[in-house]
Amino acid sequence: MPHPVPNRPLRNLLSRLLTRRVDAVLETNVVAEASLRASGLEQRVRAAGSPIRSQDRLLIACTPNNPKTAALVNTLERGYEVLRGDGRLAAILDRYKIKAD
Repeated sequence: MPHPVPNRPLRNLLSRLLTRRVDAVLETNVVAEASLRASGLEQRVRAAGSPIRSQDRLLIACTPNNPKTAALVNTLERGYEVLRGDGRLAAILDRYKIKAD
């Protein structure tokens, strides 16, 4: 039977948090809440600091010194557009109950 948290990296981080192998996990508020709710961990994990809202922009930093940076950025941008264009992005957002803007 699949684990109730579909996001495997997040599931691993939450496991490490609960076993005190990491001190904190950074995640958007809506994804964290959905994952905690799906796994029944809402009472064991608490938010700290200001929430990251779904409408906040996600920024990815890449070093200009790496010759592969431009290709990586282009790949990310194309991938986002493909996911958005074919409906997969909407499906991902729906999976976490995130409303697309």
